[in-house]
Amino acid sequence: MGFDPAFKVNGLDWISGCDNLTDMQNWFSVQDLTELHIRGYDLFKFEVEKYRTVNGHAVFANEHVLSNTKLDMSLLKKIY
Repeated sequence: MGFDPAFKVNGLDWISGCDNLTDMQNWFSVQDLTELHIRGYDLFKFEVEKYRTVNGHAVFANEHVLSNTKLDMSLLKKIY
């Protein structure tokens, strides 16, 4: 994926996310998520004070994170 100026705004680096767990299925298959988890990636819930929408999904900057919580991957079984 190449550089997209929409992810570099006001001197901040913006990170892609989803507004809710259900939206994960729009971006990743169960197999994708399983393979990512095996490679060391985890699922996190972020509470942010500010976010934007870019190309139909939520983006946030680390500077706007109020809290983050690592979620159990078994939560995905509820939506897939």
